[in-house]
Amino acid sequence: MLQTFLATMAVMTLSMAALVWVRDRERTLLQTIIDRIPVMISVYEPTTKVLRLNREFKRLTGWTTAEARQVDLMAQCYPDPAYRARMHAYMDACPPGWQDVDMTTKDGRIIATSWTNVRLADDVRVGIGLDVRERKRVEGERERAQAEAEAASRTKDEFFAMLGHELRNPLGVITTALHVIEVTGPLDERGAKARQIIARQVVILVRLVDDLLDVTRLATGKIALSQSPVNLGAAAQRAVTAVAAGAPGRHIACHALGDLWIQADEPRLEQILLNLLHNAVKFTPPDGRVIVAVMGEGPDAVLRVEDTGAGIPADLLPRIFDLFVQGQTGLHRTGAGLGIGLTLVKRLVDLHKGRIDVTSAGPGRGSAFTVRFPRIEPAAHPPATKPAPAPSTVRRRILIVEDNDDARQMLRHLLELSGHEVYEADDGVRGLEQALVLHPDAVVIDLGLPGLDGYQVAQRIRAAGRRDVVLVAVTGYGQREDRLRSSAAGFDVHLTKPVDPTAIDALLQRHPPV
Repeated sequence: MLQTFLATMAVMTLSMAALVWVRDRERTLLQTIIDRIPVMISVYEPTTKVLRLNREFKRLTGWTTAEARQVDLMAQCYPDPAYRARMHAYMDACPPGWQDVDMTTKDGRIIATSWTNVRLADDVRVGIGLDVRERKRVEGERERAQAEAEAASRTKDEFFAMLGHELRNPLGVITTALHVIEVTGPLDERGAKARQIIARQVVILVRLVDDLLDVTRLATGKIALSQSPVNLGAAAQRAVTAVAAGAPGRHIACHALGDLWIQADEPRLEQILLNLLHNAVKFTPPDGRVIVAVMGEGPDAVLRVEDTGAGIPADLLPRIFDLFVQGQTGLHRTGAGLGIGLTLVKRLVDLHKGRIDVTSAGPGRGSAFTVRFPRIEPAAHPPATKPAPAPSTVRRRILIVEDNDDARQMLRHLLELSGHEVYEADDGVRGLEQALVLHPDAVVIDLGLPGLDGYQVAQRIRAAGRRDVVLVAVTGYGQREDRLRSSAAGFDVHLTKPVDPTAIDALLQRHPPV
């Protein structure tokens, strides 16, 4: 019996030793496996008590399994109680997906990690964590780069808006002064010719400024079209007439189908036409020809501008619509320009869902630009053209609020020559005071004023109950958001410098005196 008992105990002892050996072997095998995995592994009970950590966890945080079992690891890794409570709830819930977590290491550093948790059948949890410091660094750099790019874009937009304002101010003064010279009396032949030359050069400068600003807005997607049915043939004829008037002696002809309609923003369509025509005239000698043709081809309305001028080299044709590309860039180049007109044309055509192509047989053999727009049915009831109003003989009381002395004086002379009673103020505060005392029929206000800006002046005039006075914004800022802002401030009209000298008179004709 003793031998049997000893034998039985020996077998049981050996069996238990074998089981312990197997369990130890399995634990060792499990630890070896999770230590080889290059991510953090944390095995823990629902109470967050640590059962096992792997080598990557120790490498990143400094905590071993044995050390973690001796402390409250949650308190060590998440010292802030509120944050720790959030992490405890997350680890208990085991939601799908990954959660970014900031962990405090054993030596007090904070590292960025990302975790996903798995719940096992016996309610033990396994956390799988990644070191995302590099990802966070890249994301941070990308966000900083994006913020810097957006800031640079805003700075560029503000610069071009200011550039347009600063360039338009002197152009407006020159335009008004030329009109005053014309009205005040006849000039001798040389003086009259000089005035005509200055007027033509001002038109060129205005077009360059407008093109420069528009191509910048197009590049940043800040131009929106306001489209309606437009007769392409009639628009082409108007553009040809305008260009021919400024280029006497040039052969410019238009062959247009009379009833060919497209969906277009009419001012932007005019911009396309004028740019193509001015470009053709600029590079065509005085004895050459510029022919504009408008026709229908299937679903398209086709505009073709052809000239017998300088032509385009074959290597330049693929890049002709690129920004700042010009055929001649040296001292001996013909014509002036910035190399942005055709870029502007291309982008405006694209906005109209059209396409533009160019062909040329080579230098000295002319060129042809062909624009295709989607054709639409003719407008059912084309708007009737209103006759121009008769010249006004009514004397109006007008207040000019403008801080530029030259601009204010020239506008005053112009309005006084038209028979109006004119007052002036050189800043917003003085302008507001005079507007409330004088009770003028109209107030012409520059938006960029010292003291109170033009928007504030208009708002306070309206707030004082003066709903009958005509408020006219005259400014170098002409973007859509500027017009919307001036309308919201109470202005009746927004005029962009340089203003047509007859525009304010025409405006006053439409508004009866107060």
